[in-house]
Amino acid sequence: MIVALLRMEIRLMTTEDHQKSKRNFLAQPETLKSRDLLSLYDSARDQLDELQTENVRLQRLVAELLLKNQRLRKPGGIGEP
Repeated sequence: MIVALLRMEIRLMTTEDHQKSKRNFLAQPETLKSRDLLSLYDSARDQLDELQTENVRLQRLVAELLLKNQRLRKPGGIGEP
């Protein structure tokens, strides 16, 4: 019986703590939350732009290497007798 009451009390405390933290978060000024989201969005956008640029550079490099490989494998290409 005591164990059940303790468990129920712990659950109530956990629920109350969760509700308090939720209220505190929602009580923050909207501009602060929006500013944080915009900052995260800008950071993610910058990182995405960098990755896309790097991807294009690597695609060109792979294309150049494939062409060079084809030229080397042709009969009479460099390195063939």
